[in-house]
Amino acid sequence: KENIMYYKVFLDTNIYDGANYSFHNAMFSTLRKMAESGDLQLKINSVVEGEVKKHISRDVKAAAKKLLESVKDRSLSSFHNIPSFQEHLIIPNPKAWVQNAEEEFQDFHDACKCDRISINGIDVEMIMEDYFNQRWPFEATKTDEFKDAFIVASIIQDIIGTEDAPGIKE
Repeated sequence: KENIMYYKVFLDTNIYDGANYSFHNAMFSTLRKMAESGDLQLKINSVVEGEVKKHISRDVKAAAKKLLESVKDRSLSSFHNIPSFQEHLIIPNPKAWVQNAEEEFQDFHDACKCDRISINGIDVEMIMEDYFNQRWPFEATKTDEFKDAFIVASIIQDIIGTEDAPGIKE
């Protein structure tokens, strides 16, 4: 039986952020299964990958620091001497949490055999022209959409190649 891929899926940063970097939730588990069966090809580029890693570092580190501070709160100090509570009060440092979340992010993409699409070859002059003329994705209220412009151009380049692609050099 020939396995035909039906979907090519590119997830924007807000999808990963909205899932709170839980790469084993129902949505990511479904994507993983569909990728393993050949029903979809997950795509990513360096823009989204870098943004997600930056957000993981920021968000997970902040939450882990709060957790560590909570365990060190003086109201819990007496529990540190009770054997049945001691193991619950051992919290890994924030860097370990970030490292684990980044590894889960990578493992998810590896399991999906994620295709990393390039932003090389994008016509930056065309993107700047779109910016100055306030053409999509740049709008009067959203003038700083360079990351989105690179994301869109890389997806177009991946789908149709360099010929006739807006913002793409031939």
